Amino acid sequence: MKTELVYVVPLRLASTRLPRKVLARIGQSSMGALTIAKTLSASELLGGRVQVCAAVDAEETRQTLKKEFPKLKVIMTSPDLASGTDRVAAALAELRREDPQLNPKGVVNVQGDTPFVGTEGLIQVGRYFLESPEAQLQTHGICTLAQTWEGDLKDLSKVKVLVNRHQEAIYFSRFPIPYSRVKASKNSKAPVIPQLHIGVYGFTPKALAQFCAHKATPLESHEGLEQLRALDLGLKILVFETSPRAHESFRGIDTKEDLLWARNFARRKTNKK
Repeated sequence: MKTELVYVVPLRLASTRLPRKVLARIGQSSMGALTIAKTLSASELLGGRVQVCAAVDAEETRQTLKKEFPKLKVIMTSPDLASGTDRVAAALAELRREDPQLNPKGVVNVQGDTPFVGTEGLIQVGRYFLESPEAQLQTHGICTLAQTWEGDLKDLSKVKVLVNRHQEAIYFSRFPIPYSRVKASKNSKAPVIPQLHIGVYGFTPKALAQFCAHKATPLESHEGLEQLRALDLGLKILVFETSPRAHESFRGIDTKEDLLWARNFARRKTNKK
């Protein structure tokens, strides 16, 4: 069956904030393996038109994944690549080198440090590419996920996204957005609340190539958010609202505190089974 959608899980062993995190143990598996398992579950629900692969930067990671997923396609990519998106592009190029006829409608970047990523969210992104007409994909070649905001808007560890009435991203930031000069009261409208951005991205091959052909833009460099490069380039990003099911979470693991949370989350998940 013709492959129309590719999920790529980039796994960088040489991470800076939490070194070797993709191989960190969470319960009985590694962080990367848990993300792969969730991605495989989502792909199976979409049928045989979908391929899942991992894009790694170290032989140790490749061997670890092959032990748990013998049939998984694991692609070696350069450790010098600047971002997970670049690693996804490199993986797609390798898949096309092996199969010149491969021309998927969409490529989905599932960040490897989201071990409890929501299955329904991954399916939402996948269905967008599988079910949208070509004209839609030409004008909106990138999509991502967000969920209802909860917590303190001043939390700089969480990325906020504002969307317009067409579900298109207006801006992303770690800072509270938008700024309001008017405080909410019982007699005034509530301030605009952003959504919490989730690091799952879908691209058409064309949009992915456009994105990776450009170096980081000033906005991207200032905020440290690569999705701002797409907005700088005039590319439209559709934002789909989703929510995790029980025992799922879109939280990424970037620090030792995050890893401790993940191990506790996994134990709670196991105890409730």
